[in-house]
Amino acid sequence: MKYFRIVGTFIFDYVIITVLLSLSLVTVIFFVPMFIGVVNYFKKHYDDRRIRDIFSYLKEDWAIVIKFTLLEIFVLIIPILNIVYFNTGDRSNAIITTISFVVLIYGVLMLVNAPVLILNMKLKLFQLMFNSLTLIYGKWWLSLITIAGVFGVVVACTYFPYITPFVLYFLALIIQKSTIVNFNKLKAAQEEKNNTKKIKKKKKKTTTLLKIRRPYEN
Repeated sequence: MKYFRIVGTFIFDYVIITVLLSLSLVTVIFFVPMFIGVVNYFKKHYDDRRIRDIFSYLKEDWAIVIKFTLLEIFVLIIPILNIVYFNTGDRSNAIITTISFVVLIYGVLMLVNAPVLILNMKLKLFQLMFNSLTLIYGKWWLSLITIAGVFGVVVACTYFPYITPFVLYFLALIIQKSTIVNFNKLKAAQEEKNNTKKIKKKKKKTTTLLKIRRPYEN
């Protein structure tokens, strides 16, 4: 019975998430907010997931989401147009194509790492752009595999658009599972670093107090 419930939940999730992401992708501008919402949906256990979780995060994070959406449209759409439609094959166009690939990779990197940062931290746009890079160092090998996989999917969907609706669900799920691992590891490392600083500061303060007391002991 539990097996059938899990299968039923997966089918329901797959259909609903695929439809929502596909419709938002058609509009272009709503895809990024919807994608972040789906990542928020996936961070909960499947028994605790509610469709409203996809939209609930917007109450507090709408400002950064709007800015990030506009940025992502710029760094994803324009390079794709340059690579697929405006690439004439001339040598003079090779530099533009190379720059487009670099910008596209960075856009994919932000699309992978930014959702977990938006959902767990209060950041400005430039902080979000920087932290999207630093999140790689949580588990760099996992980050590289995820980014390479997502980049490959983006390129495949660019040349074979009909496969796009079928992979969006798994794309969001994989991104959520991998980036939260990196986020938690970096968060734990930062907390350990802060605790070490506090201990050192406390020891330094104690030593200073002892030095002050020594003249009075004589």
